[in-house]
Amino acid sequence: MVYLSVAVGQLDGPVPQHVQVTETGAPLELKRATKDAAVQDACMQSEAVQQSGEPIDAVFHETKSVRFWTLDHQKFHLRAYSASLRARGAPDLVRLPAGALPMLMPRLPVPALSVPTLTHGDYLLTGETPPNFTLVVFYRGLHCPICLKYLLELARLQPEFDKRGVQVVAISSDTRERAEALAVKLRAPDLRIGYGLPLTAAREWGLYISTSRGQTSIGIEEPALFSEPGVFIVRPDGTLYYGAVQTMPFARPHFDELLAAIDFALAKDYPARGEYAGAV
Repeated sequence: MVYLSVAVGQLDGPVPQHVQVTETGAPLELKRATKDAAVQDACMQSEAVQQSGEPIDAVFHETKSVRFWTLDHQKFHLRAYSASLRARGAPDLVRLPAGALPMLMPRLPVPALSVPTLTHGDYLLTGETPPNFTLVVFYRGLHCPICLKYLLELARLQPEFDKRGVQVVAISSDTRERAEALAVKLRAPDLRIGYGLPLTAAREWGLYISTSRGQTSIGIEEPALFSEPGVFIVRPDGTLYYGAVQTMPFARPHFDELLAAIDFALAKDYPARGEYAGAV
């Protein structure tokens, strides 16, 4: 069992501090390292689960001032339940079905992201140091004519994102050869184009995955499997600020509207929304 993260802070307060935990046995270490009773309680519960030997895909604990979760290896989906659920007699453990699709939560860390790019070296999200945000644009691939139009607009507006302290990257699950073919059409050397996104990573980000339907309207064969679009804005601390995913190529967020949203967010210090994961 792998302990991914502990987030300590009031659930209805500002963005909590995050402590990355990756080793089995970390709950015991955290328990010893903190005097926070809520953290200690969550750690004790997790130890009991671990020692029980039960096959658990994912376990999420939440108390008044702590969010704590454990996951079995590559099962990355988290489903929160609130203190109010517990107060109504709900069980302490939430079990997730094997292979459940992830849903990224605002104000919490996004999954790891590392891919090669065509002309800008290896891309590592944790290596980004933007003044304000990172804009991660997942696109379908060479076969998608709408993706080309979408990336052309992104490349046109990239200087505007730069002015606002937003670093930009466009990523697909295409091979290098297909990404290079797209770059020839795109003619945007300043735009970082990542390729070879593993579909396991795509799923961790909550992206939908499609199977091939053969040739598209522009006569290019779809890959056997490929990830559908998604747009994410990530804070410098690696937490999610904004996210949107699509099941197909249509109706994606407009980049000019994202620029306006970023202007508003920076001017008003507007927080990430959609952070509530409790009972409804």
